[in-house]
Amino acid sequence: MGTILGAAALVVALIAAALVFVVPGPTGPAGGLSSSGVPNVTLWVVASETGAVARSSGVVSVTDISAGHYQVLFGEILTECTFSASLATTGEGTEGAGWATVTLAHGSLNTTNVTTYNGTTGDVAAASFHVVAVCPGGLSAVVSSNGTYLSGYGVNWTAQRPAHTGTYYVVFDQDVSGCAYVFGLNGGSGSVTGATLALDTDGTWVDTYNSAGALTNESFHVNVYC
Repeated sequence: MGTILGAAALVVALIAAALVFVVPGPTGPAGGLSSSGVPNVTLWVVASETGAVARSSGVVSVTDISAGHYQVLFGEILTECTFSASLATTGEGTEGAGWATVTLAHGSLNTTNVTTYNGTTGDVAAASFHVVAVCPGGLSAVVSSNGTYLSGYGVNWTAQRPAHTGTYYVVFDQDVSGCAYVFGLNGGSGSVTGATLALDTDGTWVDTYNSAGALTNESFHVNVYC
């Protein structure tokens, strides 16, 4: 009898376990990695200077906030993605001199802010642009003008180099000496350059400049692709 009761109890336990459902939480894009180990590009948009979407993948809408300021709403959570943006036309021909910056919008999980700049004046100006989100993303960091780490992925620490205006360190959790870096300013006009950090191959050296070409303290972002 004891054996029968024990078996019955086991059956009941197995049935109960089968009735337990796990509800998954929010996840990022399901692009995953390709067979070569390179992140798949699953989210992107090509938009005109008025914010009209010419073509896209995984994008809900583009809003023209004001001349040169746009918001791109994606249909996926972006916290594990990295971004890049550039000026480019929606068809044939060239856009002209300039650049674009892109960051995750403050307080949002699926919206990016895009700003486009005139390359001659350095001023914010309306322009057509392309934005790509690589998911799952590579190493990335958004850093304030005083060297404070704001957001990113795989970052150990960031800092402004003492007594050196416009110079920063960003150190990741792995060797990045064999990787490619993409830098951009978070607002403002100017440029960013960088290199592998000589004293630590896990890090990058970053210099930020204003539109006149002088080293100045600026907020910036860096994406690393390996």
